[in-house]
Amino acid sequence: SSAASDVYKRQLYGICLQTAWAGGDASGELFHSDLLGDLFVGPYHASQHSMAEVFCDDDGIVGYLLMTSETLSFQKWFRMDWLPKIRKKWPTSGLNKPFTDMDVALWESLGEDQTYHPPWMRQYPAHLHLSLLPQYQGRGMGSRWVSRAEQILSHQACLGVHLSVHPDNCRAQNFFSKAGYAFIDHADLPWEEVCFMGKSLIHSK
Repeated sequence: SSAASDVYKRQLYGICLQTAWAGGDASGELFHSDLLGDLFVGPYHASQHSMAEVFCDDDGIVGYLLMTSETLSFQKWFRMDWLPKIRKKWPTSGLNKPFTDMDVALWESLGEDQTYHPPWMRQYPAHLHLSLLPQYQGRGMGSRWVSRAEQILSHQACLGVHLSVHPDNCRAQNFFSKAGYAFIDHADLPWEEVCFMGKSLIHSK
């Protein structure tokens, strides 16, 4: 039902908000928090080029895993299909709420190409994004889900997988480093500053 899907979307967008400030809670940093979810969570549930899985506990949804085996195909769909819809939903005029710096950055990102395909992406064509509520971090849940993602991508014959983390999010960088991900790039993109980490999924026998 649409009511159930609204609750589901609310929960996922809420988790996105609570982990978006370099891994911490961005609630106080945004007035237009749904735009964050529309850019970074919604597309993975709408595209045929991606997959989305959620982690549940007695409290409901406590985290999610978003991934695609073909970043370039996903980016093309995002740019051609998803972004025009989001631009219509979020017109730049007529809103009477105030803005924060993060709101402005998200707003400006709507006008950007939102694609970044450096040469290393050929070696790491897949990407994943993992978000867990803070109280569920450090329990091994994230490690299990990253392993699961790697298995799924390996079955799709992916050469490698990459992810992006905020340069200040040391906890996430340490977590992925322990999971075998190595630093591959630092990019100050128009819409965000990120560190990229990657892992090969082809193991020599």
